[in-house]
Amino acid sequence: MPNRPGGGKKGKKTGVVDEAFSRRIDDLITQAGKLYRALAAQEQRVWQVPSDFEGDLLKVKDLHKPSFDRAAVNANYEKIMQSVEQAGTTGDVISVKMQIDYNAGEERMFRHRHATICRCICHAHGRRYGQHHGDVIRKARTEATDTLAAGAVGGGD
Repeated sequence: MPNRPGGGKKGKKTGVVDEAFSRRIDDLITQAGKLYRALAAQEQRVWQVPSDFEGDLLKVKDLHKPSFDRAAVNANYEKIMQSVEQAGTTGDVISVKMQIDYNAGEERMFRHRHATICRCICHAHGRRYGQHHGDVIRKARTEATDTLAAGAVGGGD
């Protein structure tokens, strides 16, 4: 390994801004302008659906295509993480993972907004039960308490 100040090997940039992610950002910017003009009573408000959405809102398994399809960006992330010898840079990892997460979060919101009431109830109840069963809810309070205690160690009043 090269003798670098940070220790370790320097990666070669292999990350890219994903085309689908970039299209979604452009679409959101365009839709934001339309929403503003609708708020200002300059045009009719339209339902916020990705402009490249071609599917049926009731076909749940294909609801992500093509707007939220992450196959290419996932493949880019796998390439970056594939091996130490051909590793990407820290910037690659952060940027590509952020693109994946942003797109996935938007897809979850889109799916939730178009879900039937029955599906929403089942998801909400299942999620809450899972949080209780897995002790997630209690851990939030423990984390808050522990953080306060850690901040007070050696500190002033």
